[in-house]
Amino acid sequence: MEMATQVLIAHTGQRLEIDTTQFQSLDDFKASVARQSSIPAQCIIALTSQGRPLKLQTIQTEKEIYVYDIRLTQAPSAGASPLPRYEIPVPKHYIVTDPPNQIEDSRSVRSWQELFKARRAWALKILDDSAQMAQATQDRANETDVMFRCLEAAIANLVSVVKTLEPKYAELQGWLPDFQTEAVTLTKTWEQLLSLARSIPVASGMVRFMTGRDLSGGKGRPQKQATLEDLVNLDHARNVGRAAPSTLKDLNGRIAELDKNASRLFQDADRLFRDFEEIANRSDLRQEGESLQLLEDIEAVAKKIDTDYHTTLDYTNSTRDVLQASKIAENHTKRLLPSISKRAEEMDEMVRYATQTRNTLASQSVHFMRSITEVTALSTTVRGLMNSVNQEDELSTFDYLRLIHQVPWMYASYVAEAIKRREWFDKVKQDSSTLANEMAVFQDEELKRRRRWHKEIGDAYQPGTPVADGNVPGLEVNLLGEDDQWPAVTRQDLDELHERLQKERADPNLVADIGKLIKELNNPTKQQSKRLKAFKNGSVHEAALGRRKGTKTKSSDCRLVWKTRRTRLSTLASRARTRRQPMTRGFTSWKRRTISSRKRSMTKRSKPKARWSFSVRSRDCRGSGWNL
Repeated sequence: MEMATQVLIAHTGQRLEIDTTQFQSLDDFKASVARQSSIPAQCIIALTSQGRPLKLQTIQTEKEIYVYDIRLTQAPSAGASPLPRYEIPVPKHYIVTDPPNQIEDSRSVRSWQELFKARRAWALKILDDSAQMAQATQDRANETDVMFRCLEAAIANLVSVVKTLEPKYAELQGWLPDFQTEAVTLTKTWEQLLSLARSIPVASGMVRFMTGRDLSGGKGRPQKQATLEDLVNLDHARNVGRAAPSTLKDLNGRIAELDKNASRLFQDADRLFRDFEEIANRSDLRQEGESLQLLEDIEAVAKKIDTDYHTTLDYTNSTRDVLQASKIAENHTKRLLPSISKRAEEMDEMVRYATQTRNTLASQSVHFMRSITEVTALSTTVRGLMNSVNQEDELSTFDYLRLIHQVPWMYASYVAEAIKRREWFDKVKQDSSTLANEMAVFQDEELKRRRRWHKEIGDAYQPGTPVADGNVPGLEVNLLGEDDQWPAVTRQDLDELHERLQKERADPNLVADIGKLIKELNNPTKQQSKRLKAFKNGSVHEAALGRRKGTKTKSSDCRLVWKTRRTRLSTLASRARTRRQPMTRGFTSWKRRTISSRKRSMTKRSKPKARWSFSVRSRDCRGSGWNL
């Protein structure tokens, strides 16, 4: 059967071959297994070689399927139907009869031939019995192998269950102890925390911004001083605080039950894993080849006895043949017959041992199945307790109490954020104004340069072209959108809150966290850090853009920048004083002198000159603006 799948029965060691391509559902598969085994279809549990439950989508790709009887996975109860048998009887001891050793006439070849014939029949009988025992030994070894493979798949299934729960439980253990300690503290101190919040004044605008509630006293009533208590829903806080002790008691009870069951789960699973390793390391599970080797030895001795018998058939009644037959019989008596008897007894011990090993593993497998069932059921309990411990409804009770504890920090965080946003917006406005002014200076310089150039060139080419117009590209900076209207708070408000909490002896960790918020206000931004690093590495350019409002520059750095600017201005002034005359005036005067010179030369007679000679008159044009 080419498409047959090996189906291994756990408690009997059977190996079935079933064509899985014909099944339309898992029920069809179970019905087919039930027809070929003693397991009812409704009692079949099927796993893959990886220990996963069998699925119809992958049944055709599985080479081996492991089947278990659910009736054996539960401990027997009084009045229940008898469990299926998983052990087989151990064979009775095989009794090796004494080999034939009687001869009527030792001087007659015929008598020796009759003796060899009887011994041959005796040896062949032992060989047949040994072959049956070897086959039984091989069958028991195969059944043992099937049972072990099924047990291995069941252990793999348990490993997957434990590995799924172990990280989740470890994650709970990572925060549950601290949560319990914090919950106990919050349950005892929530009223003190409310009293502390009531004594800390805060900005009413920030309270209105955070809660959306108007704290005005109404028409004709003075506005009361806002405190941290205004950030808390007092009715809800009191209800949560009163219910916290009973909630904590129930939660601690479930946590204790979870720890107890989880500890038992992992201990039982570890014990099963260790026991399975001991079974896997046993050498008696891998002795299926010894019976075949022993059978070959018995067969060799039996063949020798058979050969000797056929050899004596050719003997005559001569003295020589009688003596030779006597020697062969003596060799049989001393060596061959005891050897075959001993090996037959070893084969008997081997088949009995293989059967006992098979029954022992079957009993252990049933015990393992029941233990795995118990651990799996315990894992379901642990999973349910983990879900009950991690319920949001109960945890939210302590979350609100934690909010009461964290109200000072929450308020301080909002104040710090408002300060950062305002300072950032002020910095952006300053930087945009600086950028616009810088670009205006660049535009003005470019306009002046163009005018100077046009004044030098004039209209020598393309007269009327607007080459000196003032259409110089510029830059317009606009701030798009506005940030949310956060309340106007200052650093002093944050400092006063910090000092008041220290005075009221609030939680030191809470006070330290607020101190970190205050310290972070002075931390430079990433861009500012880059500019500061560039300045320290030798840059002399003033980093006007990106500076926080109120940031001061060192006096030595300012003097260095100012000295550089003065040097640059002096150089520009010197160049302006030594600038050459405009090109248009030089060009006009040179043109006028050249025309008058030509007129004078036309009135004089020139002397004859050589045919190919010519003279070049050097003319100093420096006064006209040309340097030749």
